[in-house]
Amino acid sequence: MIMNTNRRGQPGRDWSAPHTAAPGPELTIDLDVEQLVPGGRGLCRDADGIVFVPGTAPGDRVRVAITGKRGGVREGRVLDVLTPSTARVAPDCVVASSCGGCDWLHLSATAQAHNKAALADDALRRIARLGEDVVAAVRRPLVSAPLGASLELVGRRRTRVVIGTNGEATYSAASSHERVSVTSCGALHPLLDRALTALPSARLPVGTTVRLAIDDRGHVVAATSVAAARALFQAGVVVGAVVPDHKDEAHNAVVVGDPTLVGEVTAGRFAAVADAAT
Repeated sequence: MIMNTNRRGQPGRDWSAPHTAAPGPELTIDLDVEQLVPGGRGLCRDADGIVFVPGTAPGDRVRVAITGKRGGVREGRVLDVLTPSTARVAPDCVVASSCGGCDWLHLSATAQAHNKAALADDALRRIARLGEDVVAAVRRPLVSAPLGASLELVGRRRTRVVIGTNGEATYSAASSHERVSVTSCGALHPLLDRALTALPSARLPVGTTVRLAIDDRGHVVAATSVAAARALFQAGVVVGAVVPDHKDEAHNAVVVGDPTLVGEVTAGRFAAVADAAT
């Protein structure tokens, strides 16, 4: 440690040590959650304006600590759920409290579907300012199953993971650069989850990024590096993979096996073709 002295030769402040102001007391307020907004946060209001609070459900009354302000809108974190919403459930996931992959596991499947539809409607009506007839036409191909249907029909069809130390999939931790290891993810389509579980069999290097997707035929494909694409295909984890950062002699993305996704982007309404990189 470097000790400074003042004019009288007495010990002064240690300028080599960082100086931080003592934190003040947190401002806490009780709020009602009106709706969910993109990013999974709940929107609350009081006399001073809007507060965004993650981990909440419409209908919750929560005690919130104000953590900051951005663009005129305050941010908060839940201290206590005073009155839980009827949409709130216990997350059926062992890493729900640490993984940043899902924002709404504390909502019932029906509530998740309703709120996702509400976000789509808000974007189309308020932001895009489309008429009701246009909104209905735009939304129609996007609805692949009734609200509250089983995950076999409505589970996530795409996921992006980074390979961990044991060849397993990892997701980013919530609000952090740390990684959370997962061996299975209940939010995914069952066949996509099966591929996630099989990732260690491909023996991919730590830190490899893999994007996985499944189409209406049940084909699981990947977008990743050249070596990982070959390993995943050879291990039978995927039926094909695309390497978007590499081009062949015809300037096309390098492919292994059959990386095409048929109908995935249209909920089976017509046979549009995509891949895991698009």
